[in-house]
Amino acid sequence: MSYAPTDRPTCAASIRPRILIVNIEEAAELAAEFDTVITAGPTADEVAAYFTHPDHLVVEFHDTIHRSWGGPSRADVRTILEFAATRVDRSILIHCHAGMSRSTAAAIAILTSWGLAPDVAFEHARGARPAEAIDENRLFVPNALLLSHADALLDSELVEHDPEVARDLLHIDPEGWAEDRDLDEWSADGSW
Repeated sequence: MSYAPTDRPTCAASIRPRILIVNIEEAAELAAEFDTVITAGPTADEVAAYFTHPDHLVVEFHDTIHRSWGGPSRADVRTILEFAATRVDRSILIHCHAGMSRSTAAAIAILTSWGLAPDVAFEHARGARPAEAIDENRLFVPNALLLSHADALLDSELVEHDPEVARDLLHIDPEGWAEDRDLDEWSADGSW
């Protein structure tokens, strides 16, 4: 499936997404209230210890910006976007372990694939968390590698939209995402 800008809805106002971004414990409490659940990161076994859901996608990857360390692959992001593309009209609960990085990036990517501009997608995702998370100032740190893959798939500029995300990617080889590098060559300052 291609996600060229021409494939997106022409009017972002026609999209009324009901997305909530939570941590794994909150997902266990709230999953039954949503049509769909997307697990961005934790393993199927980890999630099964908490809850099950009839319309549930689990994509396993670590919360890192280094693909060679188990970070999200472009195929992982494509899987998430293709799954969400058929559920635009459904309520979606998106979670990872902490509800701060992988799930926020997945939500931003999904919203962008549905036609929202990056600034609107970021703002919607920032507010699409439980009130307690917002009140407690839970970190909002979208996974930069996931967003960079979404940029490639969607021809978007999510990474450039957020300076903190862009800074996270400064020392990463954009072609190989460090996949072909020897981890012993990695220095403490984040360079090869």
